[in-house]
Amino acid sequence: MSYDPVGPGGGKRIEKTEVLNKSAIVLLTAFWEAYCEDLAVEAVSHLVEFAESAEELPQRLRERVARELRKERDELSVWRLADDGWRRMLRVRLRELQKKRNLLMNTPKSSNVDYIFDNYLGVPHVSEAWHWQGMTQESACKKLDRMVTLRGDIAHRGSAAKPVSRAVARGHLKHVRRIVGKTGGAVNSVLRDSTGVGLWEPMLVRVMERVTGDIFTAAEVNRALDTLTTSQREVISLRFGLHTRSSITHPSDKPEQLMKLDEIASMLGVTSKRIRQIESAALRKLRAFQTDQ
Repeated sequence: MSYDPVGPGGGKRIEKTEVLNKSAIVLLTAFWEAYCEDLAVEAVSHLVEFAESAEELPQRLRERVARELRKERDELSVWRLADDGWRRMLRVRLRELQKKRNLLMNTPKSSNVDYIFDNYLGVPHVSEAWHWQGMTQESACKKLDRMVTLRGDIAHRGSAAKPVSRAVARGHLKHVRRIVGKTGGAVNSVLRDSTGVGLWEPMLVRVMERVTGDIFTAAEVNRALDTLTTSQREVISLRFGLHTRSSITHPSDKPEQLMKLDEIASMLGVTSKRIRQIESAALRKLRAFQTDQ
């Protein structure tokens, strides 16, 4: 997206740069697909780890598991859920999800995304969260589906029916960023309602401990983060690795800062100096929260 199709010294424009725009569509669709797959896997793992009983699981997930057991026509199969048996059942479903993920999400359109979160997590119609000012849920789904269809045209036939401009690629990038946030938020809300612990809260606790040198509960960390602006939360997330799967599923006591200032600046389109200012302001607020407790 940052490539400048102008020759050295501002001279003649370099020809045939559309291939980069098409590559952006292919990569962006792959990123979206991987995000949905990873989020579904992490969410099921979260339920196994943090749900205290089967009653805390989403009702739709419990209904699905019950139907699967009834299909076995084994009168004693219900006893497989006794005690912690339901955890074993979820682990089995998790292994199935990991095996089938490429088959289920080879075309990550809205209907397939809805299916994978409904079938394995009991979250129906996650795409209903895809709306914001100026964008309805129906329009958001159609725009995503157009991107996935465009990816297919590019990848399987080598060329799209229409030229792909940089503006088109940028538009889809902005759209996917939006629905990523909406999807993660919807899933996280279900998990917090079910277990009392949000998907990323264990990692947030460790980050807060590192920043302030004190110990906090997940609820206290969330209250501390509520004092930050949107840009401050985003910078802290990137600096401490809250955006990565490995840091969420395998958090360490002292998480490393996984992105440098200049990397974040390039991602957000501002200067490194501005990112440092945002980070400093965020850390001051977090430490002030600790002092007030």
